[in-house]
Amino acid sequence: MNVPKEIYENGLGEYVDEDLTEDEEKIAEVKIISGTLNELEKMFNCNIEFVDYFHPDAIDAMRTGILAGEAPFDLLQLRYELDYVPGMAMEGWLHPLDEYIGDHDEFYSKYPPTFQIGIDQTQVKGTTYLFESVNYVRETAGMMWNIDLFEEEDLPNLYELYEAGEWTWDAMRDIAIDATRDTTADGEIDQWGLDLLAPMRSIHALVHSNNGRYIRMANGRVEYAFDEPEVVETLEFLQELYDMGVAIDNTMPEWGGVAVNPELDSAMRIVWTHMAAHSGFLDAQDDRWGVIPIPKGPEADEHVSSHWVNFLSVIPITVENPDEVIEVAQALWEVREPYIEDIEAWEEDYWYEYALAVPDRESLENLQWIMRNKSFLQGREAIIEAGFQENIWEPIRDDGSSPSAVLAEIRPEVQVIIDDIYN
Repeated sequence: MNVPKEIYENGLGEYVDEDLTEDEEKIAEVKIISGTLNELEKMFNCNIEFVDYFHPDAIDAMRTGILAGEAPFDLLQLRYELDYVPGMAMEGWLHPLDEYIGDHDEFYSKYPPTFQIGIDQTQVKGTTYLFESVNYVRETAGMMWNIDLFEEEDLPNLYELYEAGEWTWDAMRDIAIDATRDTTADGEIDQWGLDLLAPMRSIHALVHSNNGRYIRMANGRVEYAFDEPEVVETLEFLQELYDMGVAIDNTMPEWGGVAVNPELDSAMRIVWTHMAAHSGFLDAQDDRWGVIPIPKGPEADEHVSSHWVNFLSVIPITVENPDEVIEVAQALWEVREPYIEDIEAWEEDYWYEYALAVPDRESLENLQWIMRNKSFLQGREAIIEAGFQENIWEPIRDDGSSPSAVLAEIRPEVQVIIDDIYN
């Protein structure tokens, strides 16, 4: 079985003693990898080889190989390239997996709770093409709030609002207004009520929290839905916050516009849950930052955990034994029973790093709820390709353009992209 080399290296986890030197670590890793591969090759009577492709190159290599009669690997594990999956599936590059997965809920019941993903995250137009093979970090939207600043400003406790069912857009707006300050009396705001980490992602989460969507099925076709009332209402809400000067984009262009700027002073921040433990953001702060779900929009009855990225795998259409590839992958990365012997112990170990990063039990429990109850909005790839930042968000944020007019104007262009991908 061939898989891109980078995937295996990223999926290993921590197997090395921290007291070893760098050279000793490399030697230990080689021994562990070699021993694991030898055992698995004997167990499954196969050869496992890792081929050296970076993600985008791997997709191109897969297509070229399929056209020539055989893909250069049997398993491709994806991250941001998930946006390409609908197109690859519709073009016939990927193996449908329903026959091999069987009942979705039964298949994932043997995974740790954090990685029991919904069927919406694995299918394109009702057919399964993706499966979990690594159990790696999730990028799911949540809200971080500056607990110390809230206490100093005598603002409502967000844990209490959430528990009482009162954590809504209206509550977030009121708090953002109250928390925004010119703390140095120089006529410039230097403490914002709300900042949006990587605006496209944050707006995606708020659209989801208001029951909005990118696409819909109608008469057997996929159609543009990003101009529906729930979406328009979301962008009007954000436009109001920006016009009042209580919200700001949080981007660091030199890091691709998606990294937290720890020097930006705000009371609330829409972030992605993996950053709570992995970005170093909390280490750079003097204040305590708690975690809660995104507030409910006016069109939603419940809180939504909006997912952005899964590390899921696909199998090229030329592979003759998808069921065997799935099984070997699950054993290789030990993602489910019986390759995980104790699910409860596995979960405790997985959450250890997060428990160290967050300030209290409420944040840890909220983070667990967010990551275990994630759902996915399909269709964002068409909006991204149409230029969300420059053609949708900036005219609304900077020019005061009507959200409904902007979304209606871009509709024909996005529908062409949707047709090309799905129809």
